[in-house]
Amino acid sequence: HVAAACYGRDCHNSEKESGEAEGIGRFKRFTSNLASSRYRRKSLWHARKAANWAGDLEAMSAFALSNVFSSFGCWEEQIDFLLDLFDDEGRPMDKMVWWCMDYVRALRELKRDDELKEALEGIQFGRDWNHHLLETAAEAYLELKDYDRACEMFEMLSQKEPGNLRYRLMVAHICLANNQSVKGLAALAPLRGLPPAGCELKARLLAQHGEHQKAYDEYMALLKIDEKGDLRDQWTPKASFYDGLVMTCLGLDKKDEALQYVKVLYELDPEDAHGCNFYGYLLADFNRELDLAEKLVGKALSDEPDNPAYLDSMAWIRYRQGRYAEALSEMCKVLENVGLSQDPEGEISEHLAAILKALGCDATAEYYQKITDNLKK
Repeated sequence: HVAAACYGRDCHNSEKESGEAEGIGRFKRFTSNLASSRYRRKSLWHARKAANWAGDLEAMSAFALSNVFSSFGCWEEQIDFLLDLFDDEGRPMDKMVWWCMDYVRALRELKRDDELKEALEGIQFGRDWNHHLLETAAEAYLELKDYDRACEMFEMLSQKEPGNLRYRLMVAHICLANNQSVKGLAALAPLRGLPPAGCELKARLLAQHGEHQKAYDEYMALLKIDEKGDLRDQWTPKASFYDGLVMTCLGLDKKDEALQYVKVLYELDPEDAHGCNFYGYLLADFNRELDLAEKLVGKALSDEPDNPAYLDSMAWIRYRQGRYAEALSEMCKVLENVGLSQDPEGEISEHLAAILKALGCDATAEYYQKITDNLKK
């Protein structure tokens, strides 16, 4: 039954590939699809028969049968089959690498997060573990948003394979997301000749660490590579690149360059609400082209009318235009929707304090300025 299930799976894959090939006739496509469906039914029939004797199967046969279930996306059946497996001495096979990988993958596919967490916690990971299992676990932890454990797995992998670029880049990415710039830079330090995507990641980590000039130099080097076009098939600067570059320019007080690159960011996708708001906000913050700023932020608000960042931008434009009452009206929408819960850096409260002061509400303005000062400490 196991052999027949594997044979049927292989025939199904072959017929499916033939049916998806370009240039074949309609009749050939139809017969290939019909044959692949027939082989799928036969393969699963034999697999289910074999699964009835799960406790009698040797490890290699069990591995092959588990692969048949996963090939056809029968995740529930695969899990039931795996849990019924025992070795020659009557012990569960849950310590075998392939078993753990198949079980974790099936739980991920079924989005059974609680069981996935329990399964991962039950695996005693260590540096001597198979790297495929460590990689499976790392990706599962990423899916569960347990970034510390995911980082731990990728660190183990990078120690097992010091020259593996992907593992070190994954550690650096996770560190960037967790605001651990020193650890992320340390992960990249042993690597020489980083690819452009790695250099961009390094620039973002440097900026996060406050080393804006070094980050700026990395960004400029990447722009020169893009101008030459030598690596255009491997890497081109995208929105996230220009977003980081603009923030780095702001960190160096390079206002003109910040506006230059935020315009490029906007032009990559003029319909993107974030790009419209970012460009419009910077124009307002630097008190330039306020009509254009109003148009851009208005476009962003048409997509997301309750977005507190976009409402704050429009309020700041109104403030720059001297339309203080309208600015306060926009700020009231922010306070009604989310209050100051989405203002960790005190930018909204700072703008509100300035607007209230312009309206002569000095006491209330002072209250919000104190909030701003506390957030910026």
